[in-house]
Amino acid sequence: MVKHYRLLSIKIKKYYQLENEIENIHAGLKFTQCPYCKLVGLLIMHGFLYGYDEQNNKPGFIRGRRFFCSNRNKKIGCGRTINIFKTLIIKSFTYTANTIWDFLNNILNNFNIFQAFKILNIPFSSSTPYRLFSKFKLKQSELRTALNRIKSPPDNSTYSNPVFQTIEHLRHAFKNYDCPAAAYQYAAQSSIL
Repeated sequence: MVKHYRLLSIKIKKYYQLENEIENIHAGLKFTQCPYCKLVGLLIMHGFLYGYDEQNNKPGFIRGRRFFCSNRNKKIGCGRTINIFKTLIIKSFTYTANTIWDFLNNILNNFNIFQAFKILNIPFSSSTPYRLFSKFKLKQSELRTALNRIKSPPDNSTYSNPVFQTIEHLRHAFKNYDCPAAAYQYAAQSSIL
């Protein structure tokens, strides 16, 4: 019987940018710890993670990869599936990080919440912008803590609203990236919403 140790293991990421990262994860699976049962050496590739495309709302859009903690053939894994998302994907949302960043940026540029989303020309219900903004507001403490670890906030903020300050801090921390929301997800290994 093979023993599975809990020490000296690699933790699996939640977000990846490039496909070669998946190849590196695949190569190191025998040393990777399951985030649920904490056992090492039981993860196997389990295919793609599919979802809906935000533009035309059709299924079949690849959102990430799946790994399985094997409990088959006398293995002692937990049998759970681990999802790893592309950095442009926001877990549990159809909208991408690019869309969320454009929405937040529009709010920062003096648009009201509804207008900030409407000008993106993406299908949505009338409550969607308010739900997304509320999710972002509820995530403030986690976002600010993670952003402070990455880069200190700008010295002379022009906003008194804490939510606007967070958006400005996000822009400042990832000013060299096309999508600061996706860059945040990759750097912090945590969802923007």
